[in-house]
Amino acid sequence: SNLKSQLEEKEAEVKRLEDEIGAFRVRKERALELFEGLSGEEQKWVYFNRILAKKFFSVQADVLLGAGIITYLRIFTQKQRDRMEDKWKELIRRYNLKLADDFKFNAIFGDQLVIRQWIFNELPSDSFSIQNAIILHRSKKYCVCIDPQYQANKWLKNLEAPNDLIVLNYNESQLVKQLEVGIKFGRPVLVENIGDKLDLLLHPICKKEYVTESNAKSVNLSGHLVEVDPLFKLYMTSELRNPDFPPYV
Repeated sequence: SNLKSQLEEKEAEVKRLEDEIGAFRVRKERALELFEGLSGEEQKWVYFNRILAKKFFSVQADVLLGAGIITYLRIFTQKQRDRMEDKWKELIRRYNLKLADDFKFNAIFGDQLVIRQWIFNELPSDSFSIQNAIILHRSKKYCVCIDPQYQANKWLKNLEAPNDLIVLNYNESQLVKQLEVGIKFGRPVLVENIGDKLDLLLHPICKKEYVTESNAKSVNLSGHLVEVDPLFKLYMTSELRNPDFPPYV
């Protein structure tokens, strides 16, 4: 009986040791996998460090050129933008500013995850359309999208649908009332079919001529001040190919 008891104890001890060996083996395998993974991460970080070090010296000129494109070239065609961009690059280098050799506006000023979402929402995937979308969202002013094929219109409706988008026709009687709702309650507003000239009603909003009182911003809408919710966005589209809009639009 005593021998049997000792045998059972030894068998239990063997089982415990085997379990510990198995657990240590699993830990070892996981540690090796982690080590190999970190080794790959090290190579990746070394690569990104080189890229960032290279970009560090060109960031000033890159931002200068990009800001110029957003501010001054948004109304032009792709060919006109490319031609002016080349001239600006020459001018920047003439003043000994370091510009990225592979300067790409969309890569520098666009977020690839956001761009994928835009394309999912039916933004055309060509470079010019993506550049226009970046300009639209980077600009400090509200822009009119020249949209004879209704591509921007469709994309904006899909993009802002989850945010309770208000869609208005430029000529409808409820324009002012619904625009006020969007401004007050922070809802995005899309005004379609902007005519040949922009109504004076929209000028203060497009120019963001806000009045600030007690940290709250208001805008003059049809003769009275309306408090502007920070989440408010205004989009405008026109099917006309060559409308006559003021320079700040």
